[in-house]
Amino acid sequence: MAEFVTGKIVAGKYRLDAVIREGALGDMYRAWHLMMEKPLTLCVLPNDGSISAELRNAFFDSVKMQARLAHPNILIPVDSGTDADGDLYVAYDSQNCETLAAFIDKYGRIDAGNAAEIARQIASALAAIHDAGIIHGNLTAHSILLSEVAESAVIAKVADIGLPGPLELIDVDMVSAGDFAYLPPEQCTGAAEPGVCGDIYSLGVVFYEMLAGEAPFSAESASEMMRRQAEELPPPLVAFRSDLPAGLEPIVLRALSKKPEMRYASASEFIAALDNIFPAAIAPLPEREQRGRGEIWKTIAYAVAGISILAAALIYSTSVKQTVPPTQVQPDAGGIPVQPINPATGIEEQKLASMPGGLPEVISNSNSAQPGMLPGGDGYDPWASGPPIPPGGRTITIDPNSGSQFMPPDGCVLQPSGILLCPKPPTSNTNTSASPSPTPKPTPGANVQPSPAAPANVQPRATPTPNARPTPRPTPANDDPGDLNDG
Repeated sequence: MAEFVTGKIVAGKYRLDAVIREGALGDMYRAWHLMMEKPLTLCVLPNDGSISAELRNAFFDSVKMQARLAHPNILIPVDSGTDADGDLYVAYDSQNCETLAAFIDKYGRIDAGNAAEIARQIASALAAIHDAGIIHGNLTAHSILLSEVAESAVIAKVADIGLPGPLELIDVDMVSAGDFAYLPPEQCTGAAEPGVCGDIYSLGVVFYEMLAGEAPFSAESASEMMRRQAEELPPPLVAFRSDLPAGLEPIVLRALSKKPEMRYASASEFIAALDNIFPAAIAPLPEREQRGRGEIWKTIAYAVAGISILAAALIYSTSVKQTVPPTQVQPDAGGIPVQPINPATGIEEQKLASMPGGLPEVISNSNSAQPGMLPGGDGYDPWASGPPIPPGGRTITIDPNSGSQFMPPDGCVLQPSGILLCPKPPTSNTNTSASPSPTPKPTPGANVQPSPAAPANVQPRATPTPNARPTPRPTPANDDPGDLNDG
């Protein structure tokens, strides 16, 4: 129908922005509240005589039913009335909506998990409707709106509760064969009136359409569609996709059973079957209940407690722990430095034991074997036998049978002046005066072999030689008291 163009102002406060759907009982738009500056959904019935007074009254009866149902998956009216042109309008609280039918036409088959979640939300709305003693009677993919609540997350909203179904609108031009695709078989044959089991069947058709991308049956006419609904079985879902989890298709087929008694007895039973395969993925929105004064104060107390805990955690996590700095010991100026002692690890002892030429007692106490050759492979063996290698420089050989030329002879006295006085040898017959003999010094750079003080082998003569007596010499007036040769 779409009698109104986008941009039109309805009732002086709603601006029409886009068409959501066209229907026999008015068109639905995305609208903007001019005074509150917020998006919403608006349904408008034009006052052009195309809708009978009976249908207009049925429409307002449906609006009143929905207003009494407080459920997050039901499209709730927030305003209604007639504008200056006589057009009827109803404003709903949902925003950025589109019909499930349009979503399927745009994107095709829906992921099994998302489809199950949308079906669960629709069933939850049906459970609330049935608990209120109301039968929907006209559930289709066009009467379900998907409202965006967060990024990549939507919530299903059920609309058109209690509106006349396709059988009651058979004479309206806007009714097509597709509107009969959701009609239960017992209503197609006229065997039963709309009821709970009929709504379960319509839910099964919607669920099937989300998974397969199309309704179970299609036909060119309304009569052909009703015949197929009553007589034929829907094609199996595996003919459309192979990624469905086991146990999901039996749930759909049970909801589409031709006999009402074979279907789920309630929407809650349908939800329980889904929960066995897919746990709830989208948290339900809080129900519209009036909170009491006590509930408000309880909420405030919880909020204050939560803020206090968060603040304490933040202060603790950002605070710097204070530590006492270590005491610095000042060295004693008159003290003796001490070599620091490292912890005993046995490493130094092990190195000592493994050194070449180590002490036998150390080697015997260690686990190391006595080394045979130094590392390096040069063949040097420090423990091999052989003549010792003399050190470099001058060598002096001392006869062990005679005195050392480096030591004074026996009886010699060293004077304070540095003169060495030695007694006269008893075997000397010469009339000579004893004079101090300086300590012989070896000539540098020569290999001198000193003669012994007395010959080792003296051969006696055959004729003894008489000892010659020296001629006495007059004693001088100042005789040297240190002369040991005076008679």
